[in-house]
Amino acid sequence: MSASRHVVFSLLFAVLAASALFGACGPTTPPCARIKCDRPKQCNPTSGVCELPAGYDGGAGGGTAADAGLACEPGCTGATPVCDTATGRCVQCLTAAQCACPTPLCSANVCQPDAEDAGVIVPSDTCATAPTALACGPKTFDVSVNLFSTNTNVQTACAAPDAGGGDVVFNVLLGVASDVRVTVSPGPGGAQPVAALRTQCSTDVDLACVDSGGLVASFRARRLQPGPYSFVLQGYDRSGSGPTLAKVEVLPPTGSTNETCLQAQQLALDGGSVRVDLIDADDDVQLSCNPTPRSPDLFYRFTLPQASDVIINAMGSGPQLPVMALWTGRACRLPPVQPACSTSTSPTGRLIARRLNAGDYTLVVETPGPVTLGRMELSATAGPASVPPSNDTCALPRDLVFPAGLNETSASVDTSLGTDASAATCGGAGSPDQVFRLSVTTTGSYTFTATPEAGSGGAPVLSLRKATCDAMTVEQCAAAPALDQAATFTATLAPDTYYLWLDSTQPATAGRVTLTVRR
Repeated sequence: MSASRHVVFSLLFAVLAASALFGACGPTTPPCARIKCDRPKQCNPTSGVCELPAGYDGGAGGGTAADAGLACEPGCTGATPVCDTATGRCVQCLTAAQCACPTPLCSANVCQPDAEDAGVIVPSDTCATAPTALACGPKTFDVSVNLFSTNTNVQTACAAPDAGGGDVVFNVLLGVASDVRVTVSPGPGGAQPVAALRTQCSTDVDLACVDSGGLVASFRARRLQPGPYSFVLQGYDRSGSGPTLAKVEVLPPTGSTNETCLQAQQLALDGGSVRVDLIDADDDVQLSCNPTPRSPDLFYRFTLPQASDVIINAMGSGPQLPVMALWTGRACRLPPVQPACSTSTSPTGRLIARRLNAGDYTLVVETPGPVTLGRMELSATAGPASVPPSNDTCALPRDLVFPAGLNETSASVDTSLGTDASAATCGGAGSPDQVFRLSVTTTGSYTFTATPEAGSGGAPVLSLRKATCDAMTVEQCAAAPALDQAATFTATLAPDTYYLWLDSTQPATAGRVTLTVRR
């Protein structure tokens, strides 16, 4: 065999060996490498045939029918807006953050409604680590904690200032407008916990708070808007920090937003009318001029830029009797400084506060006892601070003098301008008053009458004293039998100096009066 023929056979054997190793057409290519399937079909990697994928549901799993709910293409929209990258499917949610009320929970990639009873919540010792629960409607949270071993992180409005009361915090995210009622009490072993509600944990501004006093106490914050709220449980002081039980109830919205002192509504002093509806209000405070229990109340506040007189009128539309009290400041700590408190025996009430200093004031409006019709109209005005009349005290009584040839003398008086310097056996305690002096030279019969301005709601009181202005013995005393009626009496007077005090049955019935003396 020639050398050339030997080379040819060698090359042929090499080609045959390569074919046996790699196949007749070269290296093997994956069956689907050059195959493009129309969606929703996919290439079978074994057969290289375009087929519908296993579990294909016609697009019901998410996205559109065009992408079979797979691979999140061309994009997740509509009812399934979230791409689950683990499965490549469009879903409704991956976490609760992608859900909202009324279906705030995420379960099996579907937003689900929340249970009504939330059970127990475990609070935290700091604002930064406070847990947050969600409420889309009626819901109840129970808390049991021992405050003795906790630190002091915040200062609530109802705890003793800087007294070291331990505290814990938890948050509730309201998905809809709601009322929130918080009840707090000491647990086994005794304590004096307080509960507070605020919009931000770290800011010491409470919307509402209550001191248990070592018993059971509660507050209801009404018509809270959707959003996050922080709840603080705190010992009144270090010794009051101990086992504490609390219940937070999220309820349907009712009533007015100014249910508590800390939620007091701004009151304009321009004489405009404000609707007050006590029908759903709770009894939050005890006023000095209204001892009746279960008296619903609402709160208002205003600021005086300078010393002023303030007059507040309340006009009811039913059997309710307005009660109004004015507190200084906005701290809402009890007992407050109370420059004025007024009750009424008719659906029309009035509170007059003279010579108030510049600053902040809180107004409490309530009615004695539970009400079935609690609506009234409230208006307030402010003016320059008045000057007390010269006959406000015994230092300078105003003389009553009969004009020559006449047996009658009269004087126009505004009793509300005075201060409370005296009270008689028939009334006048706590009401502003003025004093007059009458010199009698001959024995005779004298008739004293105080007539309130028509329609003013006045109810004057007259009392007569002899010899000294502040004599303890009252010769005569008469009070108006009803609003807008006169007080009058007749007495036989011997020669002497007499002092006539003009007062009113209560501060709300003070005002313009015509005083007349006849002999």
